[in-house]
Amino acid sequence: MSAKAKKADGKGRITLPEFANAHVLITKVSASQFLITKAAIIPEPTAWFFESAEAQALVKQGLKEAKAGQLEEYDPFEDD
Repeated sequence: MSAKAKKADGKGRITLPEFANAHVLITKVSASQFLITKAAIIPEPTAWFFESAEAQALVKQGLKEAKAGQLEEYDPFEDD
């Protein structure tokens, strides 16, 4: 890790080219330190998947079965 001196402008802003056009999380570590971490934004309607270990396990199992050629025909319009 290397330190580099930068001067903030009149509004307290600095430029960080490494983070250009990136979403970031800013964590205040102390009165004079901040931690900046790149972040991925997950749309709210999709977030449930990442919060559900069961859903992730089912998808992983399905991918494993597909890779092994264990496929079945499925008609979404057919009654059960």
